Amino acid sequence: LESCLKLEGQQQNDVNVGMTVVDFQLKIMHCFANWLYLSTCPAQLLVQSHLITVPFLILSNGDVDSRLHLAAANCICAALFICEDSPKNEILAKYLQPRVYQLFS
Repeated sequence: LESCLKLEGQQQNDVNVGMTVVDFQLKIMHCFANWLYLSTCPAQLLVQSHLITVPFLILSNGDVDSRLHLAAANCICAALFICEDSPKNEILAKYLQPRVYQLFS
């Protein structure tokens, strides 16, 4: 997924892709949320990844497409969901907490 984010700028200029940048971002966010809900990524890897910051960047942008805003919110909810009862995801919970609070300030 991180590779897809890096390709995003290239895809924007590629006429043969057949989708908008927002559609491309939506696919990335939906895929990421599914990975989170399935707990397929170790928490340590998530907090070291640029990918976990993307939903927060999207939500902090007031001009973003509403579909993308919803997909980013779903990613954050999925990350919070896997932190709920699992001590193995404590590092992720500690990473998410200040970033979620910052969304409300």
